[in-house]
Amino acid sequence: MRLGYKLGLWRQLERPHAGSHGETESWQQKIALLSAASATENPTHGFTPSDLLALVLAVCQTWHLAPDAVSTDKTSPERRQVIVDAVARLLC
Repeated sequence: MRLGYKLGLWRQLERPHAGSHGETESWQQKIALLSAASATENPTHGFTPSDLLALVLAVCQTWHLAPDAVSTDKTSPERRQVIVDAVARLLC
C-alpha cells in the first residue's frame, strides 16, 4: 500500500471531517460537476451526486484495501477498466 494512501486513510479514520479548505473545495467542485452532468446528459439513476462520488471512491480503493493475494493479478490499466465497468453497471 502506498504511503500517501495510508496517510489519507489514517486521517479519515482519526478525523473524518478534518479536510483543508482547498480539499473541501475540490470535493465540492466534483459534486457540482456530477450534479450538472446528471441534470443534462448522464442520469445518475437515483443516486445523489455525493452518493455517486462516494461509491466511485469506494470502488477505486478496492485494490488498496485488498490483500496482496487478491490484488496482484491485474495491471493498472486493467484495474482502471474494472472500475469503469463497475461504475457503468451502477448506473444501468
